[in-house]
Amino acid sequence: MKVEKTLKEVIDEALENPPKKQMLKVQFAPHRTAFMDSMVETLYFDGDGKPVSPEQFLKDLFSKLPDFFADEEALRKIWSNQDTRNKLIDELAERGFDLGKLLNLRDAFKAEDSDIYDLLRFVAFDKEIISRKARLSNADINFKDKLDAKNQEFVEFVMTQYEKNGFESLNDLTNLINLKYGNSSVVEDMGGVSTVKSNFATLQEAIYKI
Repeated sequence: MKVEKTLKEVIDEALENPPKKQMLKVQFAPHRTAFMDSMVETLYFDGDGKPVSPEQFLKDLFSKLPDFFADEEALRKIWSNQDTRNKLIDELAERGFDLGKLLNLRDAFKAEDSDIYDLLRFVAFDKEIISRKARLSNADINFKDKLDAKNQEFVEFVMTQYEKNGFESLNDLTNLINLKYGNSSVVEDMGGVSTVKSNFATLQEAIYKI
């Protein structure tokens, strides 16, 4: 006699045995193959606004990235400074690779907790995509040990914001100060604008040095 399962049993079984996500195999260069989450619903467009497959979008990105930086060190230098980083993002968008598409592509590689910098390194130079947490853990942040308590506190706060929200948190120093202290008058107690800016720049260089 067949015993009907209760609704609770059906739900519990579904939670214990979720359907396996299908991974899409994508070859975007003669010797480069990657696997993307086929469940990520994203419509990609090329530079002319025509819809393209995820595979074609990845191929296009791979072929165009050398136009923006010659090697990994050049990318690192660009990405370590918010001004040149934002310029690169704007230039990529002009060529059809806007930030939203790059974020979707990152998610398709199941790297939601990673930096777009690591996506670009992966595509351009076949480097491992690591999480923002791992990036911070491996970064040499020893410079902060020489700072006073207030500046150490702020550097650690910025690191926390970066881990939670990504590089976008590093785009507005004033916003970070206001977010932490409620106003920017505290800067004078931290050695002045030049000191805070210098520490902020040093932190970004450290984050992306690995």
